[in-house]
Amino acid sequence: MIPPSFLLLITSLSALIQTSHCLPYVGQTGAASPSPGNGDAPSRKDCEDLSWNLRQECWDILDVPKWLTQWWETNEETCHAHNASFASCFQQKVGVQQQQCDTIGDALCSFPTNITAFSPEEAYVLYSIFGIWQWYFSIYQGIGNANLGAQGPVGKIVEAINPIKRKEALLICCAPGRED
Repeated sequence: MIPPSFLLLITSLSALIQTSHCLPYVGQTGAASPSPGNGDAPSRKDCEDLSWNLRQECWDILDVPKWLTQWWETNEETCHAHNASFASCFQQKVGVQQQQCDTIGDALCSFPTNITAFSPEEAYVLYSIFGIWQWYFSIYQGIGNANLGAQGPVGKIVEAINPIKRKEALLICCAPGRED
């Protein structure tokens, strides 16, 4: 049985892909992104060609929620046995071992440089994991920056309301003549 939290994750990933306006260009040349086909909606074949842009429409065309549900049903026990988060377990299972996107902090999660090494469904899920991590990381950084900005003024207010009371301490262990 699929837990409700996992269904929520699939829905969140789907919403992220469908509302994202900055999917990366993953082609090898670094040139501006060409569009496959003649400008119409991408075909399944277009979506499977990861040398083109990842495209929002492909999330549904590739039926990533169904694929991810089947992936979870196959790998859930292994993930739980290793006490791994979904992000870590997925990354490890598809071969992205050097990154762990389940912890927030500098340089802990980056989008794989060779996305064409993955199946199209894996690529879209990896991108979604990275996108969700980036969103939380931006909040983490914002809170850190706000904290730094507030330390000065707030610290002065706290010191005025509750000044630091200095206590003198005797280091008993080091006093001459003591054998404690």
